[in-house]
Parts: sequence; structure tokens; C-alpha cells
Amino acid sequence: MPTAIILPIFNEEKILLELIDLIARTMHDKIYRILAVDDGSTDQSTDILRELSKKYPIEITHFGENRGIRAVFFEGLRRVLTWKDFNDNDPIFIMESDGTSDPNLLVPMIDRIEKGAAVVIASRMTAGGKYEGFPPYRRWLSVIGNALLALRYQEYSVKDFTIFFRCYRRSVVEKLLSLVREEDFESSGFAVNVEILLMILQFTSDVEEIPHVYKYSLKQSKSKNSLLVSFIQTFSLLMKDPGKLIRKRLLSLSSPK
Repeated sequence: MPTAIILPIFNEEKILLELIDLIARTMHDKIYRILAVDDGSTDQSTDILRELSKKYPIEITHFGENRGIRAVFFEGLRRVLTWKDFNDNDPIFIMESDGTSDPNLLVPMIDRIEKGAAVVIASRMTAGGKYEGFPPYRRWLSVIGNALLALRYQEYSVKDFTIFFRCYRRSVVEKLLSLVREEDFESSGFAVNVEILLMILQFTSDVEEIPHVYKYSLKQSKSKNSLLVSFIQTFSLLMKDPGKLIRKRLLSLSSPK
């Protein structure tokens, strides 16, 4: 089962060598390919990735300017869907590239996909998961945001809506991108991650969470998006229902012509 790993990159020169090495050691007996989507880095990230690609299975997409996380996500997902040696059941990861996504969870998350899960979330909110070393204000904004989302969308039984670190079955990504365009998403920043999950939940309930200890001390770069903007965009999703668009398009597809 080949595995795709999408790494959003923006000025990650301090951690890239260590991160790629950790992924390689964790995936040593697996077939995998990394797609590094460089969102206009101004440090040495691009040069480091080019050197690493000589040793590891890395494909690089480079934006000439910073386009934001929504563009990175969609470019990454679109690109891996073109990889010919992957099939519908294969896993697609999105990981953070700042050192906070634990590569040791890759194999357990792949196992969940192999057993039938459509999406596996590396969750700080499920039993055994937690925040470690988080600045109090960041922790409480995250906890409150996820608690409100879990209450608002309690029918889905998801606890961690905002974490980047997830694994998707390829067929789920393919269906999502057949139903929506990048411009359909209202969030320009990190909250787009919440929108993606809420849209996927309209056509599959096979979502599982695996404990993830989010160690803030491992973070090697500054946050790329305003915490306040992320919170506001996430809070707006409590008032709106991103899944409505998907339900409407699914209904249109199922209606007699």
C-alpha cells in the first residue's frame, strides 16, 4: 500500500533534515512518497528539499509567492491524485512540517486506513492525546474552539476538528475534489482544515481518532497565520454549515435528469 505524505512548507529550514529523516526511518518498510508544497519560502527550505530529494522520495512544488494554507492544501491534494501508482484505498497524509506532527503515528494511522477507516485524525482530544508545553492562551483557544465545534457538530462524534495531522483514504479525497473547488471554501487560513473535514463528513462517517501528544516544544518555526484570524474564521464555522454545499451537490447528482 503506497502512502502519500503532503508537507506544507514555509521557512522550515531548521527542521527539514530531521523531519524527513524521521519519516524515512518510520516508513523504512513501506512504499511512500513525500510531496513538499513550498509556499514561497524565503529561507533555504527549497534548496534543502532539493538536496534531500536526491536521497529520499520527495517531489517538490514551489510557489513563487506566499499563497496561504488553502492553496497549499488544494495543490497538494490535487497533485497526489495524479500519481499513477496509487489506488483508491491508499492513504494520503497531511502533516505539519514544524516538528509537531509525530512521525511515529504514521504506521498506526495507515493500519486504521487498511482496516476500513476513511479518515484518521491524530487527536489531542481523544483519550491518551494531549497538549504538552503549549502557551496557555493558545491552548485554551484551541480547546475552546474544538469544544464548540464538537458541540455544534455533535452528530459526527469528532473531538479534534482543527489539527492538521490527518490521514485520508485516497477515494475520499478524490470524491471531495470532484464536488468542490478551492474557491468554494470561505476560510483562507488554517480554518480551511475544519471546512475540509466537515465537507468529508457529509459522505462518510468512517472517521477515527488516534491519540496524539502535541509537543509545542518541538516546534521549530513561528506560526504562519494569525491566531486571532484563525480563531475568528473557525468561530464563523459555528454559525455556518460548510457541509450544506456538499449535501446540495450530492442531491443534485442523485436527482433524476
